[in-house]
Amino acid sequence: MAEGARRAVGIVAQMGAELALSATQLYKPKRWYAGAALIRQLIEVEYLLFLFATDNDEPERWLKASDAEAKKTFAPSQMRERSAGRFRVEEYQTHCKIGGHPRVSGHLLLREHITPISTSPPKLFDPSIQWIDLAQHLERFSTHYMAAVARHSPTNVYPDRFAKIAQLASDWRISDPNPDIGHL
Repeated sequence: MAEGARRAVGIVAQMGAELALSATQLYKPKRWYAGAALIRQLIEVEYLLFLFATDNDEPERWLKASDAEAKKTFAPSQMRERSAGRFRVEEYQTHCKIGGHPRVSGHLLLREHITPISTSPPKLFDPSIQWIDLAQHLERFSTHYMAAVARHSPTNVYPDRFAKIAQLASDWRISDPNPDIGHL
């Protein structure tokens, strides 16, 4: 087991955890747009962890990539392509439109532009749906992370280490087998 692979998985997992935590800190005071920008970045972390979980050489490749190599090999479109259809381009594009890049559609998440639900006609979009989207991405993040750890650091995988996370995700899927919100 290469030390570099474990290091790469650890670095990317920490990046994802920091993005997720920061998004929750922005969502609590209803700073939806800023939080959505972090979720778009979290999606790229998901892609990386998926690749790490499915290819022995991917973590080392990422760790040692020059800036030019990283832009070419680890661009979101390239990672999606290498995932063989696992991730939808539409989902990523939607996240780019509402929180990843400054586009007019992002105004839906700005507090000053949110229409109260009591208006007539009622508002069509409730930005608090971002919490569900975050939960879905965290579920995918944790699944890919657990698989990457199992592949690259099997001596650190203990049956009880990930049991609670896996059980929570399973309970969620049982109670709501299709919680897909259409990825905004």
